[in-house]
Amino acid sequence: MNDTTFKRKVLVADDDATSLLLMRQTLERFDFEVIQANDGQLALDKYFETQPHAVLLDLNMPRKNGLEVCKAIREDIAGRHIPILMITGADDVDSINASYSAGATDFLSKPINWHLLGYKVQYALKNADAQEEKGKAEDLAEQLGVVVENSSNEIFLFNEDSLVIRYVNASAKKNLGYEWQELVNKSILDLLDKSEKDNFMSQMAPLFADNKKQALFETFITRKDGSGYPMELHVNRLTQHGKVVQIAIGQDITQRKKAEERMRYLAYYDPLTGLPNRQFFKEQLTLLIDMTKRAGTRLAVLFVDLDNFKRINDSLGHTNGDVLLKTIGQRLKESVRGSDLLAKQSQMNSQSVVSRLGGDEFTLVLNDVKDAKTLEMVVTRVAEMLAKPIKIGNYEVVVTASIGVSVFPDDGEDFETILHCADTAMYKAKLDGRNTYRKYDNSMSQSGINSLDLENDLRQGLEKRELEVHYQPTIDLETGRVIGAEALSRWTHPKHGMIPPAKFIAIAEQSGLISKLGMFVLEEACSAIKEWKTQGLWRGKIAVNVSGLQLRSPSFYQNVQEVFARYGIESTEISLEVTESTLMQDDATTLQSLRMLQAQKIDIAIDDFGTGYSSLAYLKRLPVNVLKIDQTFMSEIRSVDDSEEGIVSAIIAMARCLRLGVIAEGVETVEQYGYLRRHGVRLAQGYLFSKALPGPAFVRFAQKGLKKKVVEQAQ
Repeated sequence: MNDTTFKRKVLVADDDATSLLLMRQTLERFDFEVIQANDGQLALDKYFETQPHAVLLDLNMPRKNGLEVCKAIREDIAGRHIPILMITGADDVDSINASYSAGATDFLSKPINWHLLGYKVQYALKNADAQEEKGKAEDLAEQLGVVVENSSNEIFLFNEDSLVIRYVNASAKKNLGYEWQELVNKSILDLLDKSEKDNFMSQMAPLFADNKKQALFETFITRKDGSGYPMELHVNRLTQHGKVVQIAIGQDITQRKKAEERMRYLAYYDPLTGLPNRQFFKEQLTLLIDMTKRAGTRLAVLFVDLDNFKRINDSLGHTNGDVLLKTIGQRLKESVRGSDLLAKQSQMNSQSVVSRLGGDEFTLVLNDVKDAKTLEMVVTRVAEMLAKPIKIGNYEVVVTASIGVSVFPDDGEDFETILHCADTAMYKAKLDGRNTYRKYDNSMSQSGINSLDLENDLRQGLEKRELEVHYQPTIDLETGRVIGAEALSRWTHPKHGMIPPAKFIAIAEQSGLISKLGMFVLEEACSAIKEWKTQGLWRGKIAVNVSGLQLRSPSFYQNVQEVFARYGIESTEISLEVTESTLMQDDATTLQSLRMLQAQKIDIAIDDFGTGYSSLAYLKRLPVNVLKIDQTFMSEIRSVDDSEEGIVSAIIAMARCLRLGVIAEGVETVEQYGYLRRHGVRLAQGYLFSKALPGPAFVRFAQKGLKKKVVEQAQ
């Protein structure tokens, strides 16, 4: 036999050397490891030393008899359950009784049957093993019972045929609000919500049919007080002694359901306005299109984009901008509430009628559209509702919108097409002056109005230098001389022709291309200045617009210096124009960049001044040299009557107070020219003098100066 094989150890103790030898030889044939002792005390010492699996003790031994050794072993924790066989005389009944009283497992009577000795010991060990396993099983069962009873899960045991409850643990009783006596003989179905009983039986059917051992499903449990909660049940079919029982482990999933609902909300709703988002809008519009198709009716999609929202958001701050968006969302819902054009509650969640796609873009869905007149009425109502003043803090803001409209099935038969057409129509409304709406027609697609395509084309156009710079002359109103110009980007698309600046600049701002576009204009302007100086054609100051994104870049100042050095430009030959809304952001990096540029004697002008919310105190802190009066205010001056000076006179007074220069934009009439002259404004731009011109045309215009007739009329 392999030496590594485990052998059971048997301690044999007898003062008779012959008996000791025979017991050893017999037990070794049964593959036991035998430990010998010839007196009681030695036997006890050997026991503690070797920890045998079984013990054979002669009743009468010197120093300690067998009974004393047996009692001592039983007092040891490790010896409480090992087999102890006492060797006694066959007719010594008192010794046999005394042996059992001392804790003996069995006895061997003399003379010993040596053939049966090995089997006797084997049997005793097997029996001891069985008792030990039984004890372990009982301990485990007791422990499992404690675990089951105190489990945080709800545990039910019920009969398969009658569904009568046989056991519930403490968690189940506590959560259900029942005492144990109230649950005895109650059906598991009695604990379910009425609407869940059929679902429970259908889920359990495979277990009842004996072709499945377990099931996992969700149900809804009712408490004694009538309240309820969702539960996930894991049911197992067990067979014990020929009887089938079902054990169900339930878990209260209220929190999980709330988490799932929260995740669903985040997945389908805009957290700012509470309106459905693009994903929910897509699913619901797809559903509505199918329903409308079956009904043979028509539906309309309104794509709403707020006009100049970025400027308002930058001026008021993002917190107030968020308030504005929430107000707009609420107004959109109110503008269509109760209309018989909307999807019915049974067909579609009423809140899904109005959605926020992102940013300042919203959509509305109108179904069962009867005719164009009714559609126009609804669109007009939406526009009027949006245009009402909105009170935000100390400000009163008016927001207009450009709205695009598409109709199913006239303009398309799927979600992507219908939305694309509405988006295209919205951009057409923006191009036509904003604060209006346009119904989609095929000519819009033919003109290629698509913001994503234009973004890609603009990116490539900048790389291929398809864009060019035109120059809007700045006129000295006293002399009629062209003393400067504003550099403006122009883009002739290879397929679609001239793209309006408002269109592609907005795309550049949204896509992050505005920095690249701004540096392109600066480089072109510097290149033109160098060329005109070298050829002796014209010298003056060119103004270049700078975006907030450029100014927030830590490298902007260095980039400007590198361009100046590359073309040999002096700081007095370039001025930089920044919108008032950009300055109102009060960004530390922006202000630092402007201060560094101004320190190099580069003039900084506030463009579109008067459209933001700058105060005199705030302007004192800004590193600026010039205020440019926005053309919106110049349009208010229609005569030579000073009573109509309005905001313009206030801006002029503010500039004088701060010792800032003034340039008026959008001068289109002789009356406006005269008004500026009388109020001491010396510099102006506008169509009265010239539109923005390509470089060569600008140089020719600058060399001639303003027509004498125009100057005389203004005077």
